[in-house]
Amino acid sequence: MTRLERAIVLGVAVISGAGVSGCGDLLGFEDWTAKPEGNGGEGGAGGADSGGVAGQGGASGSGGTAGLGGWNGAGGSAGNGGSAGQGGASGSGGTAGNGGAAGQGGAAGQGGASGGCGTCGALEQCWSGKLCVAKSVAVTGGYSIDATEVTRDQYAAWLAGAPSTSGQDARCSWNTDFTPSCEWPAGAKGNHPVVCVDWCDAFAYCRAVGKRLCGRIGGGENGWDNYANASLSQWHSACSSGGVNDYPYGDILEATTCNGYGAGKGVTVPVGTMTGCKSSVSGYGGVYDLSGNVWEWEDSCNGTATWTDSCRLRGGAFDAYGEGYLRCGYGPGNNRGSHAGDVGFRCCAP
Repeated sequence: MTRLERAIVLGVAVISGAGVSGCGDLLGFEDWTAKPEGNGGEGGAGGADSGGVAGQGGASGSGGTAGLGGWNGAGGSAGNGGSAGQGGASGSGGTAGNGGAAGQGGAAGQGGASGGCGTCGALEQCWSGKLCVAKSVAVTGGYSIDATEVTRDQYAAWLAGAPSTSGQDARCSWNTDFTPSCEWPAGAKGNHPVVCVDWCDAFAYCRAVGKRLCGRIGGGENGWDNYANASLSQWHSACSSGGVNDYPYGDILEATTCNGYGAGKGVTVPVGTMTGCKSSVSGYGGVYDLSGNVWEWEDSCNGTATWTDSCRLRGGAFDAYGEGYLRCGYGPGNNRGSHAGDVGFRCCAP
């Protein structure tokens, strides 16, 4: 079944089944197909990072061959001598090779292919020299959790590599497309959380960047009935500071501390910008937006057969009204194959 067909069945943004009270206001989100950002063509290798300096060309009239451009290089500039350097792997641009001595001009260098981290944000880290991903924060319990929800830019960079849908977890054999089905709010910048992804999209992304969708402490899927158990659920333990707090910041709801309905935003905000929306308990600090902004998928489902299995959603969202929906211990479920404008995710490791 295609994503569009699933969207028609589910009404796209309808939170149903064991559904999410409080996020039902999202009825009517339209299904769409996102278009990943473009990237340059394949470039050759060169020196590391800053770019190797090209060799000098031959004497006047003969034109020596220029050196190769640096890794992360832009295309080599056309020389006054031999061929210019090849471009490096990333479009961010290192130092291009110099042309040879006076002579006939060399050919222009080729553009770099996509890839390479470039400069990652303060709440990001470079994964495997390829992608900027959310920063992993070590917390009590022997695991790490993303400092923020996965952003649009982070997810789009992964999509730009055309990840194959083959080889997915057996529970996701029906999933034929990782592209978000909608955008909310329309035109939001890339540092907003990615939304309109289903459980399988989230699971695949986390695995692709060397992490996993948050599940059971120690590994594997968290049991369906253990969503509010801080000794078992990675997500719940991080949110509640090991079972100490009802909200990331304490036991009493503070309506404007996190991006819930009471904050009055009405839409997602850039991740990590609600700076008070984190724990002050030692061993759990530095993790933002576990309450509000968007609901987050958890690796905790009540079946393993189809896209209609119900999987836990955690943390509430920008449209979650009332203290109950924003509590760490609240964990409604929705179909594994559903996707909505207020649902995203974050990853854990290991």
